[in-house]
Amino acid sequence: MFTLISFILSLAYILLMTFLVNSTWYFIILWVITGIIIFYILSISSILFLIEVILPRLSEKSKIKYKYLHEMGWWINTFLLNVHVKYIGKENIPKEGKLTLYGNHKSKLDPLYLTPGVTRAHGYAAKSELIRIPFVSTLLKVMNSFYVYRDDNRASLKELLVGIEKAKEGHVFAMYPEGGTMYRDHEDVREVRVGAFKLAQKAETDIMPFTMLNTNKWATRKFYLKPIKVKVIFHPVIKYEDYKDLSTNEIADKVIEVINSGVK
Repeated sequence: MFTLISFILSLAYILLMTFLVNSTWYFIILWVITGIIIFYILSISSILFLIEVILPRLSEKSKIKYKYLHEMGWWINTFLLNVHVKYIGKENIPKEGKLTLYGNHKSKLDPLYLTPGVTRAHGYAAKSELIRIPFVSTLLKVMNSFYVYRDDNRASLKELLVGIEKAKEGHVFAMYPEGGTMYRDHEDVREVRVGAFKLAQKAETDIMPFTMLNTNKWATRKFYLKPIKVKVIFHPVIKYEDYKDLSTNEIADKVIEVINSGVK
């Protein structure tokens, strides 16, 4: 919605300046350039206002909140990052029921690419350093995320228990079991922190593996105007009944196999 409003206001500015001030071709170019700048200013201001003022006041399961989150993610990907994301298998996402998503992690922007494609209210297991970043910390709180403290196992366990309770109530979490983005030279998953699978195991949720492709290309792109095409594959759900008797390591192996099948 805010994208459309910003576009209409920017277009109105261009037309008014053209017809009421000066319609010479070089002035029209000036009006278009300033109109584009106005579009970006209005859109970014709207995003920041939504994050800090509007979204925190909406209920946890508000559909409007996640429509705004989807639009914000799409706008940033499209107009700031010049990244086009294609989502495959969205029909595999169950409309209700307990669910945890697990996927590969090759870019710090992965959640930004993922969120617009997840059709349910969801949050993340985020690194604790993000608490100190304005707007990002508010956004994670709005999404009911929890934090992972890499240097404090007790604090991480406490946060995990909070996440498990939320997952039992039906809140969806997206997890990156690799625990970081250190393996950017390949897209498949090779090492994971098996503790990440305890959330699904303890909360008895279904598991949806997902595969993200080309997300590591943004950091190495040399020409900004050349768009990056990212692909997110949502694989069929692994039912809790199908893994409940497995150990955490066995669950990890099962999920990794599915995630990596999307890379081949």
